[in-house]
Amino acid sequence: MHGFGFASALSEIGLPHGDIPIVLFAFNVGVEAGQLAFIAVVLTILAIAKRVTLPIWVTRNAYSVATFAIGSLAAFWLIERVAIFFA
Repeated sequence: MHGFGFASALSEIGLPHGDIPIVLFAFNVGVEAGQLAFIAVVLTILAIAKRVTLPIWVTRNAYSVATFAIGSLAAFWLIERVAIFFA
């Protein structure tokens, strides 16, 4: 479904119809490469973190702090998008 939306947007900006399939393919390959790179970075960080000895208070509170940080960022994005919607 996303491809149809992108294809219509690309045709609206004046891209020739014959070029749309290759542009969509290149875009999707780029998105997938970015996702694989992100996963590689996260796995590398986790592998390094397993080898580092941290104080007990860090290991005890890391899950709660990470959960709070992710939830706060999600709430910020939600409020930001709702505010833009009603603006």
